[in-house]
Amino acid sequence: MAQSFEGDGWGMQAPEGWDMASEEGAVMFTSEEGGCLQIRGHRKKEGEVNDDDLDEVACDHLEAEAPVRDVRLGDFVGFEVDYDAGELSCREWFLRCGPILLFGSLVRPVEHRGVEDPAVELALVSLTHAAEEPSNPSPSPSPRRRRRARRGR
Repeated sequence: MAQSFEGDGWGMQAPEGWDMASEEGAVMFTSEEGGCLQIRGHRKKEGEVNDDDLDEVACDHLEAEAPVRDVRLGDFVGFEVDYDAGELSCREWFLRCGPILLFGSLVRPVEHRGVEDPAVELALVSLTHAAEEPSNPSPSPSPRRRRRARRGR
């Protein structure tokens, strides 16, 4: 049975067979193959996280015109980038639901690119948002189809 993690307003199941370690606001899963999946959650002080907030967090990738793919993972929507950095292969997710912003990263050796993706994706679709007001839940957000790089920074 997979382990589960509960953060501040969000939770998820661990990838099957991966080790889990957590600290305030973040969880890290590691595999025997050398993969490391880390998810860090942040709560917006006022209002809900929107696409502009995600763009601000990911501005370095967007300004570099990294290819992005819109995603819906459990209760969260946003986008991911996938790139290589030397001997490492990286996937990063920028996700939102209500006042919660999640930043996730999967880092693994380039030679293992894709090997652990099914287990990681299964864990990511288990992402849940713990609404503060169950009698008045927020509607499920919709992913955006375009991303814009912020210029002039």
